[in-house]
Amino acid sequence: MTGRRVISDYPHQLAGHCGSGALRDLMQWARLSYDETPLDEGTVFGLGGAPSGSPGPAR
Repeated sequence: MTGRRVISDYPHQLAGHCGSGALRDLMQWARLSYDETPLDEGTVFGLGGAPSGSPGPAR
């Protein structure tokens, strides 16, 4: 890395899961959503391929 940069307007909220919370914060900061409302952690958890009930790829 060439250096670090602080993003002063980066949102950080308490999350139920580390990965989905961090992705939710990043998507909110980048203003990525389906409408004007920021995505909630549950939606981001699902988009991230959370437990799908599938044992894995078919062989």
